[in-house]
Amino acid sequence: AEEHKFVIIERKFKDKDGNKHYNDYKVIRHYGEGSVGKVVEVVNTNTNKHYAMKIVNKLLLKMRKEYIRVGKGKMGIKTAFDAVEKEINIIKNLDHENIITLHEILTDTENEKLYLILDNCEQGEIMKWKAENMEFIPC
Repeated sequence: AEEHKFVIIERKFKDKDGNKHYNDYKVIRHYGEGSVGKVVEVVNTNTNKHYAMKIVNKLLLKMRKEYIRVGKGKMGIKTAFDAVEKEINIIKNLDHENIITLHEILTDTENEKLYLILDNCEQGEIMKWKAENMEFIPC
C-alpha cells in the first residue's frame, strides 16, 4: 500500500454558490454525521473524481478518555482519537477491491480537524442499525 502523509489544508473557502472547498476538494453533498464528525461527498476539482470525505474533530476525540489497564496494577489513558489513529493505520495498509481505499489525509491546524479522503460508495450504506431489535439489517 502507498504511504500516506498528512497534507495541511492551505486553501479553505466557500465559492459563490456556497460550496465549501478544502484544497482541491469541493463539497457537493452531505451524507450524515455522528457525535464527533460527519461524512460528505466531495469532487476533486482537478480530476473530477468523486470521493467520500470523513471529517473528524480531533479536539473532541482527544477529550473522550477512558482508563485502561496497561500492566499488572498499572492504569493508562486511551482517547477516542487513539482509535481513529488506529483505524487510519489499518485502512491505509489495506489493498483489496472490496475494502474502501484511503486516498489522502488532510489536516486543519486551525480548527483541529482531520479530513479522510476515501472511496465514495455510490450505493450508500449496506446495513442499517435497527435499535428495537439491537441488530444490523440489510438496506
